[in-house]
Amino acid sequence: SHYDGWNMTPNMAINAGCATIITNKATSDELIRGSNSGVVIEDDAQQLFLAMKTMCEDTSTVAKLKENTKSFTDKISGDIVGQYFIDILDYTFNLKDTDKPECPWL
Repeated sequence: SHYDGWNMTPNMAINAGCATIITNKATSDELIRGSNSGVVIEDDAQQLFLAMKTMCEDTSTVAKLKENTKSFTDKISGDIVGQYFIDILDYTFNLKDTDKPECPWL
């Protein structure tokens, strides 16, 4: 999705243990890059075709990408992301004297 501001599609894919093809136009391609659980492509039909073809033909790479999701799910759990959101609010509105929060999945 070009407009998914909450990272839902790659987030669900990682949590489901799926290798993912995502464009660099998605709001959350950094999840796939950071987890090394898929391929980030340009917003281009030919690149999508080639990425799909590669994944269909190279099952060992797909297996590795899927395996990589397992070590990343804890970085995007509901508790972690929720706390990050709270930390952002605290920092933004000076609710607590705190340092700028760091994104847990980067």
